[in-house]
Amino acid sequence: MSTYEDRPNWSACFPPRNSKAEHPADFTGVIVIDGKKFWVNVYKKLDRNGNRYVSVNLRPVIPAASKKRS
Repeated sequence: MSTYEDRPNWSACFPPRNSKAEHPADFTGVIVIDGKKFWVNVYKKLDRNGNRYVSVNLRPVIPAASKKRS
């Protein structure tokens, strides 16, 4: 089995484990863009004609030390 590596501008997303969110994402992951890490949330959706598509949300990963100061 290969080891995981953060590849810039690429993300692998997996079904979330034990999500307690009200509207959990269908898949979650992390991506590195310009040296900064972002959480990736992917949602499966249907348009009004019944065609499937995915909606992707990115939000910055905030280090634990920064969270304590806020």
